[in-house]
Amino acid sequence: MTKRILLCFRITEVTERRKSSNEFRLVCYNLLANMYSRTEFARKVFFRHCPAPYLDYNYRYPLIHRELLAYQGDILCLQEVDTAHFQQRLTHFLREAGGYEGCFISKILIRASDEIQALPPVQPIETYTRKDEGVAIFYKPDRFRLIKEFKLDSLIMSAETSGDPFLKEITAKYHHLAESGEVAMYLCMRARAHGALVCLFECSRTGHRFLCANTHLYFHPQANALKNIQCLILRNYLLKLAEDNADGKPLPIILAADLNTSPGSQPYKNLVAGSVNEDGSQQESGLIFKAAVPLPEGVFTNMVPGFKANLDAVLYGAPKNNNEILKVAHAFSVPTESEVFAEGRGLIPKYPPILPEEEGGLTLPNSQFPSDHLPLIVDFAVE
Repeated sequence: MTKRILLCFRITEVTERRKSSNEFRLVCYNLLANMYSRTEFARKVFFRHCPAPYLDYNYRYPLIHRELLAYQGDILCLQEVDTAHFQQRLTHFLREAGGYEGCFISKILIRASDEIQALPPVQPIETYTRKDEGVAIFYKPDRFRLIKEFKLDSLIMSAETSGDPFLKEITAKYHHLAESGEVAMYLCMRARAHGALVCLFECSRTGHRFLCANTHLYFHPQANALKNIQCLILRNYLLKLAEDNADGKPLPIILAADLNTSPGSQPYKNLVAGSVNEDGSQQESGLIFKAAVPLPEGVFTNMVPGFKANLDAVLYGAPKNNNEILKVAHAFSVPTESEVFAEGRGLIPKYPPILPEEEGGLTLPNSQFPSDHLPLIVDFAVE
């Protein structure tokens, strides 16, 4: 049976487009960490449609590895990368098969029970245990020189310990959410776990420099106000990096991430355009991010039984709208929901879906798609 979408439609489209000498390709992909997919809760709730053999990492990882190579990316921004996978398999595979080098930051493990009554004070970062997954940026050293790597272990805790007036204001809002009970205390505590990985790259051919950032924000459905906080801190952090590491004009920025929030949401607006007043006007306009990959009606980057949304994004811009370097040369289309489902109907997998189609039996992951997310792929031009 022909694999029309994953191998033919997507990979053929990508491989047939020839990049010009001033272009590079970026892939943004949440891989679905094995530490999450293997849990009993995940198998019975989130991925209750998917036969266990298709959730096993021995099945999924080879498909993921094949995808990553087939898309021929020059930069790979990956979320939910298992620490062991990065250290023992992925880094070696991508280096040997694709010539990549990689950077990685694991999440902080924040333990907080439902009964927690107050936010504990921030401790030194080195005292926190790490989770067994994080985000990674792989790049091709023949295309880029890694000038510097920035690891922000916790967006929120960095703001809590900062003397910056804006971050003090954001921190006050965060503590108000927790102390007022507007958001459950344990959710506020766990929101401290999310950080960011940023690479300062220099193009080998042109000498132009830019920042490439990767993050994975809080997923909880009741954490919208916390994602507001995270997005404002992330935006402030990237702005500061772009200005502090510039030689003249501020550096352009690419953010490729699983934001766990959809375009049009308040957290997304805060990230893209800055704080917005009640009348809709902007409080600051130092940076306007643009979406590099269009997500038209019928497209969802995350699809599981009972839930579908566009949670992933590739954004680009520069402080003071000074982006004269990076342009989108070509954004590759993302399979629509109907195309993904049509693929599922046309295949006869060894293990059929556990749920009927009307209950989400053809959602992600499945025999052809190894993650619950679809990757975003875009070619940028350096001008």
